[in-house]
Amino acid sequence: MLSPLVAASCTADWVQTDIPYEPPARVNGDQVFGYEKGPIDAQVSLTESEREYDLLRVSYPSAFQDDLTNRRSAAWYYRQKNGATSPSIIVLPILGGDYGPSTLFAEFLARRGFNVLRFERKAGLFEDPNEDIGHARLIIIRSVIDIRRGLDWWLTQPEVDAGRLGICGISMGGIQGSLVMAVEPRIKAGAFLLNGGHLSEILMRTEEPEVVVYRDAVMKKYNWSPDEALAEARKQLDDIDPVVFAPNLDPTKVLLISPRFDKIVPYDLSTAWWDAAGRPSRITIPTGHYSAVFALHYVEAQTVDHFRRVFGE
Repeated sequence: MLSPLVAASCTADWVQTDIPYEPPARVNGDQVFGYEKGPIDAQVSLTESEREYDLLRVSYPSAFQDDLTNRRSAAWYYRQKNGATSPSIIVLPILGGDYGPSTLFAEFLARRGFNVLRFERKAGLFEDPNEDIGHARLIIIRSVIDIRRGLDWWLTQPEVDAGRLGICGISMGGIQGSLVMAVEPRIKAGAFLLNGGHLSEILMRTEEPEVVVYRDAVMKKYNWSPDEALAEARKQLDDIDPVVFAPNLDPTKVLLISPRFDKIVPYDLSTAWWDAAGRPSRITIPTGHYSAVFALHYVEAQTVDHFRRVFGE
């Protein structure tokens, strides 16, 4: 989901580094992910209607108009038809590809009585080899901020229960979702799937093909050694790392689901985030990252059970 900045042609030893980890100083979340609140000029249109819910397309201006490829944020709102105030869950997507996994989760939640706001990703994260790691930092920060602004709009909708708000993310969506929850007190519950901490280490060790191409190009462009790549990744990412913000979370409100044989977000880096978050409820599934799809129905059911437990249902 995330990935290294190291050449794809190298052996496993290539990504080994000798730089010891030094935790950055903790900062207030609003120092990094804060924004100026104000009315959200959202465009909302009904696209289809199912038995349990209506599906609406939501689009609103990003807080950052200097990025021409990301001037608008987009989401899909699965709005319950029963007219009652309902628990409501934000769903965040994987790094690349289509939106199949997050769509399946959103539909599963919506069919079980939850309002769901399923976000689309910002373009450009580990996509363009002409962009350095600082650009990735910018995309992550801006994603978190625009998700928070989307929540501002969502809470103006009368059917959304402000006291029963949750967030669910898969892989990169889980990484970003854990950051959103850590800095957003309005979110009361989180379920994070296939995610972890120490972004710089994930970048150096992941086998995510999409980012392997990116990392190869960036390494070649700057002629970085593994230690130089790791040092730059830490400089750009350590202060916004999920491990740094995880202590803000209430572990009784969090569920982590980790594949034991994950080579995209390695299991030990998922464990690092789990430790930093106070060891919340954790389910380890006997799969890899992509093969976790075979546990989809089990994972969906566990996620729903978690939200219902936290919300007292």
